Amino acid sequence: MTVEELEKAWLNLSDRIDRIEKNEIDRERLFGMKRKTALDSLASRYRRFSTVAFVMILPGMMSLLNPLSRSDIKWWVAGYYILYMVVAGCMDGWLYKGVSAIDVTSMPVLEVGRLCRFYRRRHHQFMLLLIPLACIFIGLICYAFRFDPYFIAGAVAGCVAGIIIGTVQYLKFVSDYKTVTSD
Repeated sequence: MTVEELEKAWLNLSDRIDRIEKNEIDRERLFGMKRKTALDSLASRYRRFSTVAFVMILPGMMSLLNPLSRSDIKWWVAGYYILYMVVAGCMDGWLYKGVSAIDVTSMPVLEVGRLCRFYRRRHHQFMLLLIPLACIFIGLICYAFRFDPYFIAGAVAGCVAGIIIGTVQYLKFVSDYKTVTSD
């Protein structure tokens, strides 16, 4: 082998190594961004849910202040609704604060995984608390407005829409947690 051939082979090998290293760096960057994006998605979804819950207190307050309210039970329904939204907003706010504090760049991988599993577990515990409370709320609405079939039909339609939307959002949460804790 001549010096020129050796030099050409050396440069060729150097180019291949550079491309492999670049691909590994790109893969690592993409992998890290995917984890960061999933955590950001979780945090932004929790923030959005918390904000919506606190904004939804306003219709309950307006219902309490409505002078046309005909029944004492409607006051209880509105009060229960406001309390439910405050609890849901606080829970989502707490989850947002916790998930957004996870820093994949400075925390060890095991710590990130542990915290994600912790917040996923809390998410499920909060759901186990809030879903029965929502069912009680639907029951209170149906009882308070038992003589208004259109209102009950609207409550049932809202319940079905809530179940569908809630299931879709739950699957997105699970997907994001799975992305973060995978590997």
